[in-house]
Amino acid sequence: MPTSETKEAEIAYKALMGVVDEYMAGCYKNWVGSMGALDSSTLQAKLDKPLMKRTNHTDTTEREFLAVSTFNVKGVFLQCNFDQDLLALFTEVQYWEKFHGEFSIPYHAHDLYNQKAKFNAMREHVMRIVDAYNKILCDLSAVERRLFSDHIRKLDKRINQGLQKLTWVSKGIIEHYVNDCCAHCAEIYAIVRRFKEGKQRISHQCRLASSMLLLQIDKNVTYAHDIFEATQAARRTEMKRRLQQSHEITQLELRAIFTNFCDGTSEVLREWREFVKEIDSQVEAALRQAVKRSLQALSRAINGDAMSEPQTLFCLKLVLENGRIDYKPTMISLTHLVNIVAKELISTIAVVPRLCDILSPETVKQSSVANDRSDCSALTKRHRSFYSTISNDEDMLKIVVQIMNGMSLAATELQRHLERLFVIVCDSIFRRSYWERYKTLWEMDKEAYIRRYAKANRSLKHYDDDVTKYRNQQTKIEHEDISHVVNFVQLDCALLKEQLISHCQQWRRNLLGLLNKNASQGLEYLHNLFADNTRTLCATPSDLNELSDKLRILLDFRSNSQVIETKILPIEEMYATLTKFDVQVASNEIVKLQELRPAWKEFLSMLDKAQHALDKAKVNMRRDLESNLEAYCQQVLQLREQVLIEIPTSQELTPDEAFAVIHDFRHRVEAVYLRKHDLQAGLDIFNMESPEHRELKDTERDLELANQIWILVRDWTRAFDNWKTGRFDELDISEMETVAGQFNKKVGKLGRDVKRWGIWEAMRTKLTEFLQTMPLIQDLRNPAMRSRHWDALKRDLRRNFDETSAEFTLETVFSIGLSAVPDLISELSANANKELAIEETLKEIETRWGEIDIDISAYKEEYFKIRSTDDLFQVLEDDAVALSTMKASKFYGSFKSRIDKWEGALALVSEVIELILTVQRKWIYLESIFMASEDICKQLPKESSLFIEVNATFGHVMSNAAEQPNAVIQCTATGMLETVTCMDDKLETIQKSLDSYLETKRDVFPRFYFVSDDDLLEILGQSREPLLVQKHIKKCFEGFKVMDIIPPGKQLNRNFEATGMRETSTGETAAFVSNVVLDGAVENWLVELEHAMKKSMQQLLAVSIQAHRGKDKEKWITDVQGQLLITTGSIQWTNDCSKALGSISNGKKNALRQLKKKQVAYLTRLTDMIRGQLPRLVRTKLVALITMEIHNRDVMERMIKAGCSSVTDFDWLCQLRFLFNKEEGQFGGICTVRQTNCNLDYGYEYQGNNGRLVVTPLTDRCVLTLLTAKFLNRGGNPLGPAGTGKTETVKDLSKNLAMYCVVINCSDGREPESIQKAYWGSNNDVFVYTCLTDTQAWTLSRSVVYFLAYARLGLGGASTSSTE
Repeated sequence: MPTSETKEAEIAYKALMGVVDEYMAGCYKNWVGSMGALDSSTLQAKLDKPLMKRTNHTDTTEREFLAVSTFNVKGVFLQCNFDQDLLALFTEVQYWEKFHGEFSIPYHAHDLYNQKAKFNAMREHVMRIVDAYNKILCDLSAVERRLFSDHIRKLDKRINQGLQKLTWVSKGIIEHYVNDCCAHCAEIYAIVRRFKEGKQRISHQCRLASSMLLLQIDKNVTYAHDIFEATQAARRTEMKRRLQQSHEITQLELRAIFTNFCDGTSEVLREWREFVKEIDSQVEAALRQAVKRSLQALSRAINGDAMSEPQTLFCLKLVLENGRIDYKPTMISLTHLVNIVAKELISTIAVVPRLCDILSPETVKQSSVANDRSDCSALTKRHRSFYSTISNDEDMLKIVVQIMNGMSLAATELQRHLERLFVIVCDSIFRRSYWERYKTLWEMDKEAYIRRYAKANRSLKHYDDDVTKYRNQQTKIEHEDISHVVNFVQLDCALLKEQLISHCQQWRRNLLGLLNKNASQGLEYLHNLFADNTRTLCATPSDLNELSDKLRILLDFRSNSQVIETKILPIEEMYATLTKFDVQVASNEIVKLQELRPAWKEFLSMLDKAQHALDKAKVNMRRDLESNLEAYCQQVLQLREQVLIEIPTSQELTPDEAFAVIHDFRHRVEAVYLRKHDLQAGLDIFNMESPEHRELKDTERDLELANQIWILVRDWTRAFDNWKTGRFDELDISEMETVAGQFNKKVGKLGRDVKRWGIWEAMRTKLTEFLQTMPLIQDLRNPAMRSRHWDALKRDLRRNFDETSAEFTLETVFSIGLSAVPDLISELSANANKELAIEETLKEIETRWGEIDIDISAYKEEYFKIRSTDDLFQVLEDDAVALSTMKASKFYGSFKSRIDKWEGALALVSEVIELILTVQRKWIYLESIFMASEDICKQLPKESSLFIEVNATFGHVMSNAAEQPNAVIQCTATGMLETVTCMDDKLETIQKSLDSYLETKRDVFPRFYFVSDDDLLEILGQSREPLLVQKHIKKCFEGFKVMDIIPPGKQLNRNFEATGMRETSTGETAAFVSNVVLDGAVENWLVELEHAMKKSMQQLLAVSIQAHRGKDKEKWITDVQGQLLITTGSIQWTNDCSKALGSISNGKKNALRQLKKKQVAYLTRLTDMIRGQLPRLVRTKLVALITMEIHNRDVMERMIKAGCSSVTDFDWLCQLRFLFNKEEGQFGGICTVRQTNCNLDYGYEYQGNNGRLVVTPLTDRCVLTLLTAKFLNRGGNPLGPAGTGKTETVKDLSKNLAMYCVVINCSDGREPESIQKAYWGSNNDVFVYTCLTDTQAWTLSRSVVYFLAYARLGLGGASTSSTE
């Protein structure tokens, strides 16, 4: 029986089944409801969709989607486009059928479900296409897809039917479409796989190339120079072969790949080039890596690294060559070898050509026709080779530098072994390197040393010590055995030891040879001395000279016998030393050495015998000497008497006769001296005095004087005869005067001794007469003498002669009587000199102006202009003065026509050049306007046409001047003056019209009055380009230098718009209330820009005042502009001081003191803030704010000390007070400035963030005076020395008032009209503050003076000027 639990379970089951049934009924109802919208037509429409669609959803990254080429815009991959609702329908029907008819299925759904197997089969076939297509795309990168674009495009053409035409209800899909698409996908996928495999094989070759080591350095192997070179050459050859082989494989792979793209479109060929470039880059990277690894291996062997020491790579031998120790091979050659190896190592890759050169589409096609790789490489290359690129790579160069530095370091270390001491540990003793100790062995010149050694006559002990020293050194060298390693070099010293031992042996041979030579010479000398003097002394003397010689020899041997004897022992000791050192001495020397002492004893015995024989010969010879001496004295006296009688002193003799007599007497004097010399030897033997005769010396002196005077006579006669008979016009006057002077000087000098001789008197008379006629000859030979002067002379003398004929000689001059009129000839010569000076000056002027050119230079590549005229005008002025001086001369008549001609020509040159310079200056100014600005030409069409005419004329004139630049030719040309004058008049007319045009622009925007004409014209010419006008903004506004401009179209704006202003030095910006459209006339939108600036400052000031009331002062300082910080602070300070003074009036006496404490605390807070890390902009604002707040504190201090207690006290009223009236203005109030009874509006001119001056009491007084003058429409005149801050005070006042301040520094060169323009600007712009400084004493016109006075009265309440 059912239990209660069973009943409860049954009840629960029924309840559950009810809920399930209810849920199933609800689901069915909902499904049927959703199926209500799916009628047969709707289902048919879902089946009419294309088989596939494009999508970007697959495993490929989004970046690859975006990088796909434009052949597939909407999507990259394929997706089966079977409707998802139908799939859901198939699922639902499948599940509802499981209820076995409990729920009825709509007919159209059931009918469609019956076709599920067909649709599933179709979906499977479509997915075959989708998978095959997507597999191709997935295997290709975005770049590779562009290369396969042709293949993909062809495949897309076949697949497009499934994307556009074929639907799920189309027939014949499996048989035709699917199979065809899958076959083509398989074909293209095979190409893709071959492409990928080819790339892998190319990458493998690149890896092989990058792993190659281009040099061979074996471990534990030390190379000789030539072996290392040969090893590396062989290695390079092998590496070149391997690189060529690898490159051929790569090339073949690329050619095989290219067969799939050779018929591609231009886009595919372009992508092929990019693909080849990529492969080329991989090859380059591989080659770079190979070169880098190889160079690093060489650098590691030479320099070592952190893990290893340098490898012992080379073996160097120490050798002694050319007198110095060096390495063999030398470090220079070794360094050269390493350098060559490094360079050749890099050049190994030169065998690999650029793939992009030989595998471009065109190149591959040509090479396929040629079928020859050498032909391919010969094709024109358009890229730098691998070698060129890698050899200049910075990393490679750094490694090469490291290698060379290592070589340099090694060379330095090796050099230290040669040049300095280093420590060698041997037997615990520190000693010097052996080559340092033996340095003298090879450095010293042995031959020179032996020569010096021989000259020094060293003792035998020196010989013994030196020979012993070299023998000991040889022994030490033989025991030396040194081999050392320095960095990567092993040093071998064996060859050096052999050379040093050879030097020791050579030193010993040289020293012992010198000793043997000295001993042999000394031995030979003594034997010859004994034998030669024995023969001489034993012979009988035949005369006094021979007797004298033998006595002298005998005396010498007697006195020097001991010295000679001392020479024997050293010779014996020398031979003993030679025997000690085993020197083989010649046998004849040994014999002579044994006979030396017996020969000396025999020589001494011979000297005694010779003395006795010579004493007997002396007695007989004395008597003969005395008789010969007496005959000599008689001969001297007779010669003197004959000379006094027969010496030639008369003028009646000829020079030849006189020289014959003098020559005879000189022979006789020489005979006397010869006889005296013969007697001198006997006198010396018998100690008799030699006779001295004064008569003989007097005879010689008289003969010499006679010879000199007669030489002068002869030479003068010859010179005068030449002058007298030569052509007069060929005489050298200076030479004649010089020669005559020389003769006169010599004759005068001889007169002190021979004045009484007749020949001297005659010679002196001739010279005096000739010198007196020299002025006459000089005047007649004056080169300034012309035919007119000679004609005047002939008229005065009434004689006719031809001064130019060959017969006109000096003799003729004297014969026709010209010497009788010296004064007349002198006057003619003087006049001729003065006329010659004028003639030469005229000739110089003609020559100079024939060469003086106008300095012409090119201008703008199509014109010419005069570059400089300073030199020309200097010469012009000098020549004009010279011509004026000539006209004032009494000789003007002789040159009248030439002087007048040149005076007129130079005056015309001066006038024309000055006019051309004037025209050129105006033309240059106007050319940059009319030829560069179309707007100006449209505004001034008449003037533009006129300037084009002037431009053509001026260009023609200057082109002619450039072709023929001579100043006189150009300036005196016909019509030149009129042409230049006409151009000047036309340019003046154009200039006046241009000035009038600019004046109209300045009337619209008065600040143009403060801009130069050049800048204004540039602004007007660029009115359509606000970006180009940008650079001139700072010339029209005080603070902001740059506009923030929005280009057209950026914010749907049609024109340029200015959104704000920027101060460039600190980067401070201020936004405009509304954008300013920068379109139309530039002067109009500049006016709008000015209004926008002031409106912006009004708004920002109101915002700043509101923000100042908050507690976050740091944010207020950071956000608000620097100018408004100060203005806001001044407004707040004025309000606070006014309240404090009002409180004092109401009885609160300490109100102002408390306010001062608050001000001090505020300053302390600002000071703490400035000590922190602040941006430059904030720091600049803060410095200016603190400066003004300090002044406010100082004013409070002065008011407290003055006892100020009311807002009506003068101490308060005289302060500069800023008030903010909230009831006026567009943005919640306007600012006014008050001082005493003056009330001025705040100018709202943006001043930028450029700092403020420290305010002193003197500054306050100046401000009070100037502000009162402005309020009364008057001017101020600060007075004081230069540099005291007058101008800066006025400028700082303009910053306080936010007014535009223009400082005009007047100098002597400034014209009054420019000041007039400045005043026009100030009187048309009510917020311009004009300051005139350094005014000079001008001579002003009446109209300018009237205008200045009128401006100072203040037209219509305009600004006040301040004049310094």
